[in-house]
Amino acid sequence: MTTEQQQDHLGVLVRAARSNKRVLMWYRKAVSRKLIVERLVEPYSLNTGKQDTLVRCYQVSPEAGWRTFMIHKIDRLEVTPEVYHPRRKVTIAEAEIEPVYEPSPFWTDARVAYRDMVCDALADGFVSKEELAEIQGFLSASQMTLDDTRYVHASLFHRCLGAILEDGFVSDEEVAEVRFLHKVFDALGWTVGQ
Repeated sequence: MTTEQQQDHLGVLVRAARSNKRVLMWYRKAVSRKLIVERLVEPYSLNTGKQDTLVRCYQVSPEAGWRTFMIHKIDRLEVTPEVYHPRRKVTIAEAEIEPVYEPSPFWTDARVAYRDMVCDALADGFVSKEELAEIQGFLSASQMTLDDTRYVHASLFHRCLGAILEDGFVSDEEVAEVRFLHKVFDALGWTVGQ
């Protein structure tokens, strides 16, 4: 996906949030670029990092809950006529659409691929045994070190906490999300606090 397409996606999300409209998102799931999942979401905030831009949304369907999506994995978006009543402060509505990311030398190709796999698995709020085995297989095949794993997990944890703390409070649902991250990261070899 080009930077221009990513900027277009950001523009759609910002405009939808400004009018509190739900968005249909077609999102590439898993390593296979062929699997695209349709999701109905409410956009809330952006988090631009060293390698990508994440959008924090409340996913209405399938399976409701807070989710974080990578802009570069969004295939397409469609703003719906459905208005949502914010569940927390909507900060994406005030966002200036900036460059999608600033490349970092710390994000090697293996780390990026691993991060994408982990985010894909986390995106639906449930990590199956098959997804876990696929990720663990990638770790072995790519010869990623424990330092690489720690860097990716800590980065994802940091981004999640930043999105949770942005509105000044932590809901019970968000506490459950942090516990879920701990559990998954622990199963993958390292979690924050170990």
